[in-house]
Amino acid sequence: MGFKSLNTQTSGSILSVFELNRSVRVLFESHYDWIWVEGEVSNFNTPSSGHWYFTLKDEKAQVRCAMFRNRNIRIKQIPDNGEKIRLRAKVSLYEGKGEYQLIVEHIESSGFGAHQIAFEKLKQKLFEEGLFSHEKKKLIPDYINSIGLITSLNGAVIEDILKTLKRRCPLVKAYIIPVAVQGEKAVIEICDAFEKIGRWENQGLINFDAIILARGGGSIEDLSAFNDETLARTIFSCNIPVVSAIGHEVDVSISDLVSDLRAATPTAAAELVSHDQSIWKKVLNENSIGLEKNIRSRILAIRAETEHLKKRLRHPKNLLEDQSQKTDQLEKILIKKINKVIELETLRMANSQKKLLSTSPIHKIAELRNNLKNSKNLLVKTTQQKLSLIKAKLSYTIKILDAINPERILTRGYAILTMVNGKVIGNRAEVKTGLPLIAKTAIGRLHLNASHWEEEVED
Repeated sequence: MGFKSLNTQTSGSILSVFELNRSVRVLFESHYDWIWVEGEVSNFNTPSSGHWYFTLKDEKAQVRCAMFRNRNIRIKQIPDNGEKIRLRAKVSLYEGKGEYQLIVEHIESSGFGAHQIAFEKLKQKLFEEGLFSHEKKKLIPDYINSIGLITSLNGAVIEDILKTLKRRCPLVKAYIIPVAVQGEKAVIEICDAFEKIGRWENQGLINFDAIILARGGGSIEDLSAFNDETLARTIFSCNIPVVSAIGHEVDVSISDLVSDLRAATPTAAAELVSHDQSIWKKVLNENSIGLEKNIRSRILAIRAETEHLKKRLRHPKNLLEDQSQKTDQLEKILIKKINKVIELETLRMANSQKKLLSTSPIHKIAELRNNLKNSKNLLVKTTQQKLSLIKAKLSYTIKILDAINPERILTRGYAILTMVNGKVIGNRAEVKTGLPLIAKTAIGRLHLNASHWEEEVED
């Protein structure tokens, strides 16, 4: 299908840009009739005019589309980013920018595109694992001294954040970790930036209160790095609160959902992590005025109390005289009480002495001593009597024993015949011829030998 030839210009004539764009638009619109095109919606935008502007794309290309208000009011369902649609449109050119576009007349849905399906699948997976849970999100500190800023050095994002911080709270320190925010290296560099911040924090080099992850707006392809699962898990495992500011307010990425706080824009992120110094100054001024009023009021109250006390204050001499009189009175009262106590104690002592005398053991001791003396005399007398009786019995017994003592017979010429071992001979069987014998007499012992035995003959 060939293009129609442009009207030839006179030799040497020069076209303006506007004339060129107008000619191309006419060429497009005259060459193409109404056509049907299918693709995935991206960067859908609705300004206050009510017109719709978006990008239609597939895996290999994209084209800008415009659907004016008089046409889109008949569409019941506004298409979402990532939704796959079919549209009827004319090919045209936006002369002001020289951009090729489709002027859309009708839209109908044909499902979701591959990018949106992958986004929704990862979103559901991380949601089920709890990476979006509000209970696990870390709170942003009330007062922040240092911020880790992960973003690109190119573009207005970093300037907007730094200007906002300087305007609101210039004391906040921002440590910039430059990274690519789109393209193949973006995910790796952003994850490395989080690893660096964690390492500096652990080494005690910098104490980060919060981290801002930011980039400007763009298509869903431009923001694809922030829909990466590895980056999402890196943000979730970060020990420092993370504020995300990815794209425009209508753009929602996986990084926004997993971060601890989402900001609509990079500027809003800077405002969320900083206090407005003008508010601080106002509060400080109000507190200063209130403190001054309180101090003045306190001074006046102290002065009034001092004056009151001054009036009540008496001369020390008068106080000493009063105290002296009180001392004298107390002395009299004390002496009176002491005398009363002495009197009572004296009376109590006298009563106790009487009771003591009435129960004194002196009389009992004297009585016991007398009884003891009588008992002693009786004991001595009884003992002497018993001794006399015993002596008499002993004398009688001695006489009896002396009378029956065999040795007493010896004095009358008798002798006791015993064997050498001292055994007294009592019968004949004990004596044998030649047996040595001893005859005990009153004057000694006579050693004998038995020659023979003669029987006693009775007359």
